[in-house]
Amino acid sequence: MNPLTLENIRFRYSSHSKGVVRDILKDVTLDVPAGKTFGLIGPNGSGKSTLLRCIYRALRPQGGRIFLLGQEVQRYTSKSLSREVAVAVQQEEVSVPLTTMEYILLGRSAVTSAWRSYSVNDRSRAEKAIRDFGLENMKNQSVLELSGGECKRAMLARTLIQDTPVLLLDEPTNHLDIRFQHQILRLVKSLEKTSVIVLHDLNLAARYCDYLALLDNGELVAVGAAEEILTPELLEPVYGLDVHCMDINGHLQLLMAPQEEDSTIFPRVS
Repeated sequence: MNPLTLENIRFRYSSHSKGVVRDILKDVTLDVPAGKTFGLIGPNGSGKSTLLRCIYRALRPQGGRIFLLGQEVQRYTSKSLSREVAVAVQQEEVSVPLTTMEYILLGRSAVTSAWRSYSVNDRSRAEKAIRDFGLENMKNQSVLELSGGECKRAMLARTLIQDTPVLLLDEPTNHLDIRFQHQILRLVKSLEKTSVIVLHDLNLAARYCDYLALLDNGELVAVGAAEEILTPELLEPVYGLDVHCMDINGHLQLLMAPQEEDSTIFPRVS
């Protein structure tokens, strides 16, 4: 049994005042294998983040079903869902002046009793996360004083110490420098958890994802092993770019360039 299964997921945004209906997801069906890093890729507006938000119930699809660990996701209580799924959103507004340590420890609050104080194990997990994410010098500093990249690393640390079997990460490399992008994705992959990650950088997807789903305009174009999806035949029609694949030290590397006949600045409007 796959830990995460999506069957014919449909989602649309409606504006009753303007009479506008926009289909965001169109019958998307996916099986996410256990213990693998599964990437969602595609252009802006293709439905990647919307699909992720449907999985963790920030949005409710108008059609289809989502099964988590064999049970329909809508049947979970909020507390039971937090024991199975940890989520890192694209960007989080923090308004309470918690220290970095206190903020990261919130990841343990999601899976323990509201009446229990943090255990030695909880604090040990938080200390390890602080080291793993390079936040040692900031652990007693207010999160309100952190840079965008430091906040992102703290949020990811908080997500990972929740210690759930499934991780959902929406653009986890956003705001991070190149070194931390690689370090964090390497760390996520080393956990051997079931991870679903929205990524824009196809070279990061090539290096760290076991499987990929390519979305375009709300439709699933292809799904499979990363090396099967990251091909010029599949990527060029979706991105409108020339794609060249290279092998560098045993790793797939993509080089992309505008197509010669493309003279417009923004050729895609979705």
